[in-house]
Amino acid sequence: MKALLVTAAAIGLLATTPAFAQAGPQSTANATADAEIVAPIAVANTAPLSFGRLAAYHSASTVSVDASGNLTPSNPGMVIAGSTGSAAAFNVTGAVGLAYTTSIPASVSLTGTGTPMSASLSKSGGAANLDASGADSFKVIGTLTVGADQTPGAYSGSFTVGVQYN
Repeated sequence: MKALLVTAAAIGLLATTPAFAQAGPQSTANATADAEIVAPIAVANTAPLSFGRLAAYHSASTVSVDASGNLTPSNPGMVIAGSTGSAAAFNVTGAVGLAYTTSIPASVSLTGTGTPMSASLSKSGGAANLDASGADSFKVIGTLTVGADQTPGAYSGSFTVGVQYN
């Protein structure tokens, strides 16, 4: 009977001992990481923005320059015969086939011997995508406002154009 009690006690202990769960098989996967470094984008100015030689008028006037350098004055005879204009030209280089954006100021101030003059600016041409050789170009055109009786003399100003990848 003693053996029976010992056996019953042992079975009772085993029945109240918690069972330990065994972990299932582990699953793993490998991943890769990569990066591609592209050539830096760059812009270079190859021609200035020029409104040519202009005659002063008694009233305010404007002269526009287009992408081909053609000058269009608001007053006939304002552009001096033989005077030429030019759009500012820029070359862009970088990684083949990438798109980019340009930043161009809305205007530039030309200062000189008299009252400063303002020229509005805008981009002309260029698909804003680098071609198969990693190049593109665009021009900046504008319209210069000349004051009434503008003081004769040379006037100039500068502006900054920026480019960056999209």
